[in-house]
Amino acid sequence: NGKKGRYVLYNGFNDDRIPRRSKDELRQELGLDDKFTVTMVASMGDSKDQKTFIKAAAKVFETINDVQIFLIGDGPKKAEYVALVSSLGLEKGIFFTGEVNNVEEYLKASDLSVLMSTNAEGFPNVVLESLACRTPVVANDNGGTRELLINGKNGYLVRPGDHEMLASKIRFMNENKNVLHRLAENGAYRVREKFGMNKMVSNFEDILNKGIAST
Repeated sequence: NGKKGRYVLYNGFNDDRIPRRSKDELRQELGLDDKFTVTMVASMGDSKDQKTFIKAAAKVFETINDVQIFLIGDGPKKAEYVALVSSLGLEKGIFFTGEVNNVEEYLKASDLSVLMSTNAEGFPNVVLESLACRTPVVANDNGGTRELLINGKNGYLVRPGDHEMLASKIRFMNENKNVLHRLAENGAYRVREKFGMNKMVSNFEDILNKGIAST
């Protein structure tokens, strides 16, 4: 019928960017306390939802003290978020790093990564990077995130804007380190199998071969 086939070729992920040091070593290098560490890496503008993350953190701190939260990134809403954290009295538990050039080090030093958005994500590279660092992810159930996260297998999907649900997932992961470890291993495996450079080359060859076969 003359129609050309359409194929999806995912970005290959080069794991040379993943630090080889352990979580403990990275925490010492970064000056992080030895606490359950949750990080969100995202620009602070209209498309990302740090507010829901901060509200979830406030719920977590109601029952758990041995947690530290890091917000990495910058943008026009940063001042609003800093003021919100201050109004909640959580400056000793929630920290703003600004933009950093060693995102992977923070991701690997963390126990859990969060990505909240106000709209459907395309293909969120920070989720891919986090999984490759063996750090499970909790993210919005929308957009390209579903291509990476399998709910309950390598992370959790939550409803957009639902800070109660997000808080419950953070508490659960803090209290169930065996589940956290399983999700971490599954996440790293999924990145290697579906998004590794060798897999990308193989997929590209398949697309080329299908194209040749159809001509």
